[in-house]
Amino acid sequence: MPIALISLVDQDRQWFLAKTGIEATETSRDVAFCAHAILSEEVMVVPDASQDQRFSSNPLVTGEPGIRFYAGAPLRAMDGHLLGTLCVIDQQAHGFNDDQKRILRMFSEQVSREIEIRQRLARCPVTGLWNRGAFLFLCEKEFQRARRLGRNDVHLLGFAWDPPPVPLTEALLPVFGPDDLVGRIADRMFAALMIDSTRASAMVACRSLDAAAGALQFDRRRSRPAARLRIGLTDLAPSDLSMADLLVRAENALYLTEDEAADPVMAVWGT
Repeated sequence: MPIALISLVDQDRQWFLAKTGIEATETSRDVAFCAHAILSEEVMVVPDASQDQRFSSNPLVTGEPGIRFYAGAPLRAMDGHLLGTLCVIDQQAHGFNDDQKRILRMFSEQVSREIEIRQRLARCPVTGLWNRGAFLFLCEKEFQRARRLGRNDVHLLGFAWDPPPVPLTEALLPVFGPDDLVGRIADRMFAALMIDSTRASAMVACRSLDAAAGALQFDRRRSRPAARLRIGLTDLAPSDLSMADLLVRAENALYLTEDEAADPVMAVWGT
């Protein structure tokens, strides 16, 4: 299928939690196929939308993206409420057999579980970053993925600002990519898992954090100290059994920087 969407439906719109094959990020609910799909617990299949009375005049059919085929399996919240769908779309009309429905339903159940997990995982109320438990849980999933694919392109940065700058989230997020994970793992300690990365790109992130720290110096005229940045880094090793091994190395490297009080910015590799 050229288009696949995780679509969440609210009172007025559907918006795409994840998507491929389409540029739009949301549509109004009145044109959403998914608004029909969540009315049933079964997989909804539209073999040819141009011949379906419900959708033949829909602007998503008559215009871009030119939907013909649609199949959507509902997503269910923890309380049983239907949230939206996992759907697949084609610009060509065709059928959808029972095995394909079963596979789509299986994937929709997996997506529902992921949404449930994310609902449980709290974010830090101050920074909006993942809290320690959430961060480690998501990092462990990436660790297992890297092991499954036989890849070592994962790097962990543990860093501390003392004192932490106020507009912290705005400083951190531009440093990392959209797939990287950033969390607050202690009061003044933060961590980032860089995915599909290299040592060189990890060092680029360190320099970017350095620049962010410099840009967020506290106002000395108000007798407030400058932010001091310390960084501990590590990468995935063949002997690592879990994400905890990387975290220990990064934290140990971070603690080593405490002996270098004269340096406002210090980065150490943990081995």
